[in-house]
Amino acid sequence: MSRYLIACDAGGTMTDVILVDEEGKFVIGKAPTTPDDESIGFMESFDEALTYWDMAGDGKEVCENAETAIYTGTSMLNTLINMSGLKTGLIVTRGFEDIIVQGRGSQTFIGFEWSEISHMQYRKHREPLVPRSLTRGVTERIDMFGQPVIPMYEHEVESGVRELLEEGVEAIAILFLFSFTNPMHEAKAGEIARKLVEESGREVPIVLSSEVAP
Repeated sequence: MSRYLIACDAGGTMTDVILVDEEGKFVIGKAPTTPDDESIGFMESFDEALTYWDMAGDGKEVCENAETAIYTGTSMLNTLINMSGLKTGLIVTRGFEDIIVQGRGSQTFIGFEWSEISHMQYRKHREPLVPRSLTRGVTERIDMFGQPVIPMYEHEVESGVRELLEEGVEAIAILFLFSFTNPMHEAKAGEIARKLVEESGREVPIVLSSEVAP
């Protein structure tokens, strides 16, 4: 049975899907990008590509035998550049509330010529994606080896989430130090946050850094 490669590029206007079989033969589909639900544009483009293999409306074989599926898109890049994303609040390890505002030093001169980099007056920090006012710190610490050093203060998670909800945030991201080595604190904080969101009657997605980049 054939093996396939599926690759998708969701652009700002059109979504392209390319399907490649094990012999290197490929087909390409194209459909309008659907920003509110990119899966729609993907499936429409996917189905169009299948028509060239006389498999329109029946991509089960391709999906079940896909060796690799690749997704890229410019919608997130456009969101970052235009600062048009959801109003987001951050829950971070206490003591690191300003890290988003500070950023990396290189962020102050990306794209500059060397002659400009050497002059500090040209360097400017970009507006942070999340303002400091929408960041809350929680006492907790996982060390670099994944060992709990300081237990998480659950009441601080609760108060932080409540405050952010009162500020009208549309999403909450939880980023604890070294959570990628041990996500236990983030997982518990996420559980608390989701419960409070449910109680509020709102639909506010909770995103954990350990789930995005485990």
